[in-house]
Amino acid sequence: MDYDKIDFTMPILVAQKVDIYPGDGKYPFARTGELSFYHLKKAGAQGILIGHSEAGESLEEVHAKLQAAFDAGLEKNIVLLGEQWEDLGKPWNELNDDERSRVKGVVEKKCAKIFENISKEIITHTVVSYEPGWGVRGSGKSDVPPPQPEQIEEMAKIMRASLKSQNARIIYGGSMSPERAREIMALENIDG
Repeated sequence: MDYDKIDFTMPILVAQKVDIYPGDGKYPFARTGELSFYHLKKAGAQGILIGHSEAGESLEEVHAKLQAAFDAGLEKNIVLLGEQWEDLGKPWNELNDDERSRVKGVVEKKCAKIFENISKEIITHTVVSYEPGWGVRGSGKSDVPPPQPEQIEEMAKIMRASLKSQNARIIYGGSMSPERAREIMALENIDG
């Protein structure tokens, strides 16, 4: 990745939370204490962050929020997904081939469920982030090394194949440092 060619001059405002209230029949603007797409658009948001491990959203909620955000005109969305520590059980480099395949299957199934029947247009506008729940600060797993480049590349490759789009933008969204950023940005299937 040539860092000199990255355009950082175009900031994008993305919200961390939205409530979609699917099918409840209530007035969409009267949502005391909650954020609606209307509120986010009025504040200048261009998308939302969906599926963060701390948010506790189900795969169905992530799917519904992605579709609803796009339908509401918020097209620059970021979907985060990855395995939990319970899926992994021990560091990637300690897993055998069968265990690695099982973990990759978890991520593949999550990706397929979230993007089921989502149009190519939405996928093209969406940034998909490999964010293993155990690999972020505050996860309670600070004693475990964060995902290493080999694992990140494998998961990104699985996600790209599941999305059936070589144009999908896939980033890494876990523990980071300048040194890790250089290693991760060099990976073939990571765009940021």
